[in-house]
Amino acid sequence: MKLDPHERSEIMGPNQRVVKKKKKDSLTLQAYHLLKKKIISLDLEPGERLNDKKLALEMSLGRTPMREAMLKLEGENLIIIDKAIYVKHITIEDIKDLFETLIVIERFAARLASQRINAEQLREMKRVNKKIEEAMKKRDFLEITFQNSNFHQLLAKASGNRFISSILTSIQNEGQRLAYLSYSKEMAPDFHLDKHFELVGQHHQNIINFLENRQTEKLENQIVEHVKLFRNRIMRYLTSKESESFIF
Repeated sequence: MKLDPHERSEIMGPNQRVVKKKKKDSLTLQAYHLLKKKIISLDLEPGERLNDKKLALEMSLGRTPMREAMLKLEGENLIIIDKAIYVKHITIEDIKDLFETLIVIERFAARLASQRINAEQLREMKRVNKKIEEAMKKRDFLEITFQNSNFHQLLAKASGNRFISSILTSIQNEGQRLAYLSYSKEMAPDFHLDKHFELVGQHHQNIINFLENRQTEKLENQIVEHVKLFRNRIMRYLTSKESESFIF
């Protein structure tokens, strides 16, 4: 006797339902990570229209997990779902707003974190920083981008303020495409990628040291300098012809 999907669901035991849900969640997470990597690395360019059926086939996944992944990425302001589905544009206004907010919020997060960070949080920041250093040596730009985001989100969590952490996580998600650009593109001769990596490494180590020693003022100053390093590199990129294809 052949059962339809509804009948099969009716006779399915609770353990089977749990397994089925875990599998579905796993596929959605897989779709989310694969699609996000394509967006952050600009394989899917800002403004590009997305076809959930085509993407699902390319990634050997079903349309349902792909659609759920898209909804999650819409929540991170990386995808726009309207009459059509497309990758969110990067605008000059977005970039201005992002850096104005980042420099204020992350500085305040650092001030709180210098007073509240615990030993385990500090150890985790050190572990993530090691991953960043390893990725820089390998020139794995996508890994650098994601681990750098993790580093700054850990700093936000160490502030002990869930609202600040939530805001900074949102900013990090929206800024990851810019971070990828800053790490993957060679700029003017006086600001080579090697020099940029060296400065990022120095800044991250200083941030860890200042947190460890509860040096609040030095930490705040370092955070401001670090955000400005990121901003200045992006501004250099914006003046190049290469940026004209997807910055609006």
